[in-house]
Amino acid sequence: MRSTRHTIAVVLATACASLLLAGCTAGTEQETDKEIASIETPAPGPSAGTDTLFEKYGEPIRLRLDMTDDEQDAAYGAFDACIEDNSASQDVKQKADSETSAGRVDESAEALCAPLSPMPPWEIDRSNPDALAFVQGVVDCLKGKGVSKVEIAPDDGDGRVNIAFGGKDNDSRSISLGLQYTPECQRTVSAATR
Repeated sequence: MRSTRHTIAVVLATACASLLLAGCTAGTEQETDKEIASIETPAPGPSAGTDTLFEKYGEPIRLRLDMTDDEQDAAYGAFDACIEDNSASQDVKQKADSETSAGRVDESAEALCAPLSPMPPWEIDRSNPDALAFVQGVVDCLKGKGVSKVEIAPDDGDGRVNIAFGGKDNDSRSISLGLQYTPECQRTVSAATR
């Protein structure tokens, strides 16, 4: 007798749940023809300051390890033009009360124009997950060329993985050899990773 009551209770609970679900689905079917209420939000707009800079001076470009000096100068053209356009004129700079106030003018122009600065070469760009390995390969190559005081430099916030030459004693031989052989080592490591 007990099991019969239990079975009846289970059957009744299942029937109630089925009816409840059927009522929910019926309501859903009727509402599919209607629009669902939602909050409309405007699409995020581009930042006005950066976009106006890009409209006026063009988009920044990515530097390459194999660029000539002339190509690098051209890559910085938009940034340099922006700095020139947004720095105080020479007359205003000369009339400034102190070097500090003149320096603030240049810093504000540099901050404004920073989005126009060329991006670092991809091989040494901190956003590249392989950049640290690439630069370590260059450091190892430089050590093989006789550069004794060379290491990966601490992050200075410029978005690049940099190399430091000379150590704390500023070893001039390591600095000059490092500067001499860095392009060759970059090419060697780049060719080995392809």
